[in-house]
Amino acid sequence: QMRWLAERGLLVSLDAVQGFLAGTATLPRNAVLVTIDDGCRSLVSEALPVLRDFAVPAVAYVSAGLVGAGAVAADHAEPYASWDELARLRDAGVEIGSHAFDHRSLARMSDAEALDQALRSRAEIGARLGAPARSFAYPFGTYADFDARTDRLLAQAGYEVAFTAVHGTIRPGMDPI
Repeated sequence: QMRWLAERGLLVSLDAVQGFLAGTATLPRNAVLVTIDDGCRSLVSEALPVLRDFAVPAVAYVSAGLVGAGAVAADHAEPYASWDELARLRDAGVEIGSHAFDHRSLARMSDAEALDQALRSRAEIGARLGAPARSFAYPFGTYADFDARTDRLLAQAGYEVAFTAVHGTIRPGMDPI
């Protein structure tokens, strides 16, 4: 899939998507921003070689409080990547974004708790990897997991752009968060 996208010039960076949203850049028709959620070890062992081979600009979304943890749930048998492994990804050009501090739905929290999740994750990523996360991917990403309130809290926490799992086309002028 990555080869096919690369051969057709469809792979774009987070910067390109942000420029498109701001109306200062264009994207190829059917452009793709590759994002990988959760921060599992397979990011390094499986994804990184493919991303390198095809020069794929990608964003890995990690829950900072789970970095380095073993398998933490029955449906999540793969261990999470370590900070050293995430640094290898960063050094290879993969941007590291936030997936909340401990992968819980922000919309199901109070304002204070949701803001804490956003701030702690962003700060921990910054402290460990040298730059705070500028983008956020909502854990689970369904309509039940985000709303205007959580968007406002992410903006308050300093995020520039946020992603959900809801399908749809992005257009210039859309609010990035």
